[in-house]
Amino acid sequence: MARIRLVVKGKPGVIPVQSFLTAVDSAFKVLADLEIAISHSPERMLTWLVTDLAMGSLAIEAQARSKRDVKNVGPEVAAEFVSGLRKVEVAGISPPYLSETGMRNAQRLLGIIGKVGATGLEVSNLKDTAILTAEAV
Repeated sequence: MARIRLVVKGKPGVIPVQSFLTAVDSAFKVLADLEIAISHSPERMLTWLVTDLAMGSLAIEAQARSKRDVKNVGPEVAAEFVSGLRKVEVAGISPPYLSETGMRNAQRLLGIIGKVGATGLEVSNLKDTAILTAEAV
């Protein structure tokens, strides 16, 4: 089973809804890009289901469910999501599995940091966590 958690950091009441929606949309587009690269299949094999929403810290948690019993790439996709965004934060490099489109979506995700109340992002696969700041932008 694979889970991811995305938290938009910032002061409650200041972050626009559109910034949160941009973060969520961009994060799941990055996950889709990673899924295709890791599975070596153009067909999507994972369905992400919301398992938790939190107010105050603008957090969403989702669990991947594989559409196929044969191969579940969810745990690997979730791990690469966190480690890949950490590579962008720490080294300023593109993660190995991301396509150009995936990298644009990662940049869109990171682009909300430092704008209109969003001070950072926290991404986690519940085993590993990356804290993303304005330095990653």
